[in-house]
Amino acid sequence: MITLISSEVTASKKIDGTMKGRAVMTLAGLAADTKPTTYYKGVLIANGSVCIVMDAGTTYMYDEEGAQWHTL
Repeated sequence: MITLISSEVTASKKIDGTMKGRAVMTLAGLAADTKPTTYYKGVLIANGSVCIVMDAGTTYMYDEEGAQWHTL
């Protein structure tokens, strides 16, 4: 299960004509967990968000445009 550690609200983004909330997030989970893309609990994941995979010791940073997590 992915857990939200912290978040910082940033500028909203217009998607399909509707303004959506965005946040830079710090998430944590295990290697078996699926990292969220685009949204986490209804909020857009912003560039610079981080996901820590605790059992693998790996940290990822989010690319909002590509909706991908990249290893740091």
